[in-house]
Amino acid sequence: MAHIRRPRLAVQYGEEAVKLDSSQTWLKVNLGHGYLFVGRYDDAKALYLATKDVRKQSDPKTTFVEDIKDDFALFRKLGIAIPDMGRIERELGL
Repeated sequence: MAHIRRPRLAVQYGEEAVKLDSSQTWLKVNLGHGYLFVGRYDDAKALYLATKDVRKQSDPKTTFVEDIKDDFALFRKLGIAIPDMGRIERELGL
């Protein structure tokens, strides 16, 4: 999950991590969260679209859409309200 107190650092580290190993879908999901936190909606949406239907290696019956949904629920539980989360959820059919 993107570091919620320093989203710019989350983006910086996330971009570096994805460059090092772009095969790790969870890194892309976290980077999407970072983008959302810093207001880069289109970049976040592109990553969520690219990752939501990817099957998880740990459980091939599930996809990363569940992680995105769970992370958004956790953000809300922690009192983090990013207006664009609802927009992402609607546009992606989450």
